[in-house]
Amino acid sequence: MSQNPNTSAPDSFMGPPVPSPCVGVCTLRGDTCYGCGRTTDEIAAWADLAPAEQAAVWALLPARLAAFGFRSFRLAASAPIVDRFIGRTFAETTGRWRVVTPAIEGGLRVSDTFVTETATAVSAAAADGTQIGLRRHEKVRVFGFQRDAARARMDTVALVLPKGLATREAEAAARSGGGAVPLAAPDRFSRAWLAGDGLVAEAWAGLDWAETARRLPEALGRTGVRLRLENAVGWIETRTPDFTEGEPTADANAPADVKVSKAFVAGAIFEADDPDWLAAALAPI
Repeated sequence: MSQNPNTSAPDSFMGPPVPSPCVGVCTLRGDTCYGCGRTTDEIAAWADLAPAEQAAVWALLPARLAAFGFRSFRLAASAPIVDRFIGRTFAETTGRWRVVTPAIEGGLRVSDTFVTETATAVSAAAADGTQIGLRRHEKVRVFGFQRDAARARMDTVALVLPKGLATREAEAAARSGGGAVPLAAPDRFSRAWLAGDGLVAEAWAGLDWAETARRLPEALGRTGVRLRLENAVGWIETRTPDFTEGEPTADANAPADVKVSKAFVAGAIFEADDPDWLAAALAPI
C-alpha cells in the first residue's frame, strides 16, 4: 500500500471515496469478474488501493466489459459527485431527465426551468406545469450507456439503487402518500397518484395496474389533473407520461431502453446533449 510523503496515513484514507465496482454478479471468466470487470488481484487488493489507484482500475473496466459483450457500464461516481452532478445538469448543460419505472415514466427538459435546491432534493418546474424532484441519496449508484450509436460515446446515465432498498423506500412512499388519489402500483419499486380537482378516489380503488393504465390517458386529458410518479431516486408530476408497450416482466428493473445490472433498479435517467460534459461531470475524483 502506497504512502503519502506528507503524512503517515496511507493514501487509501486520503481524498474522496471511490465506490467499489461490484454489481452483485460475482462470476469469473478466467481471472476476470464477469460482473464488474476487475481481475481477481484487483478485487483482493481493492480496499488497500489509494483513491487514484481505484480510479485507474475503473478506467480499465469499460473495455473489459465490452469484450464480454456489455453495452452499459457501472460508473465510479460516488454519492457526493452524483449530488453535485444533479444540480449541474440544470445550471451548466442541456438534456432531459426522466423519472422511470418499467411500466410508466415522465420526462422534463432541463432548459428553461425554475430550480429549487434543498438539503434533501433538487426540484425543477417547467413552463408546461411539469415538476420533477431528484433526491440526494447516499446509496445512489450510476450506470452509463450509449443512446446514440453515431456518437460512439456514453451520452446517457441511469441513477440506480439496490433492489431491496428501492422496494422498501417505495413502500414508505405509499404510506406517506404523494397525491390525492392513490393508484395501483406499477411495480414494487415505485408508486403513483392522481392529483387535481374533481377526482373520485373510489373510481380507482381495486383496479389492477393494467386497467389503471388504460384509464389514465382519459383522466389526464381533463384540465388540472396530473399524475405523480415516485420512486426512491425521484418523483415527477406530469400530464403526459409515457407508457411501455406491453406489460413488463415481473423482474423488470428498468424501462426497455435502459440496461442495468439485475441487482439494481433504475429510478432516474439523464440524457445529455453533450457527451463530453457528461463524462467530465461524473469523473470519480
